[in-house]
Amino acid sequence: MNKETAFETYDGFLLKYDPPKIGNCQFDALADQLRLVKGPNFQLSSKYIRDNVVTYMEKHPEIFEGFCGKSNTI
Repeated sequence: MNKETAFETYDGFLLKYDPPKIGNCQFDALADQLRLVKGPNFQLSSKYIRDNVVTYMEKHPEIFEGFCGKSNTI
């Protein structure tokens, strides 16, 4: 890990990935972690992940009851 591109967090852990702040950071971080686990040839875009998560949430609203208000949309 390049110490110049990482920064220290609590408990001495180093954070090496700081996703762009454009509203997809959760999905960018997930895509990054999947590449670490599956290998560099494993490629899923944050858009692909986000689209699939939203589709799943729309098809299974009962799982997510209580997490979003009735006026909220996915």
